[in-house]
Amino acid sequence: MKRNMPEVQPAASDTTRPRGKGAVSLAAFKRRVAAGQRVTVVNNLYPRLSGERTVDQVQTRRLATRAEDNGVWWADWPKAPLARVEGDTLHFLSDADPRRVIFSYTFHFDAEN
Repeated sequence: MKRNMPEVQPAASDTTRPRGKGAVSLAAFKRRVAAGQRVTVVNNLYPRLSGERTVDQVQTRRLATRAEDNGVWWADWPKAPLARVEGDTLHFLSDADPRRVIFSYTFHFDAEN
């Protein structure tokens, strides 16, 4: 007796964003981030919050950065379909329109990271 099981489809992130040679997954990128690293934030929603920051804390589900003039800013790590990694930059994408970048973090990794 054969059961009618639905066919498993690959996740949207696996089919809509091809990975080029040397591409890094979001999980691998997150492992490179550590407290004390410098990061440049570009916030397209609130440009006044853009600028240089320092990573304050790294947690499984979120990240805290600190700026000298406006304190600690927490951001949840994006889900894989709403993230785009380009080199040392992590783009957070809009859930309403994944083509739109809400904000970007460019990390200043050391040579060994």
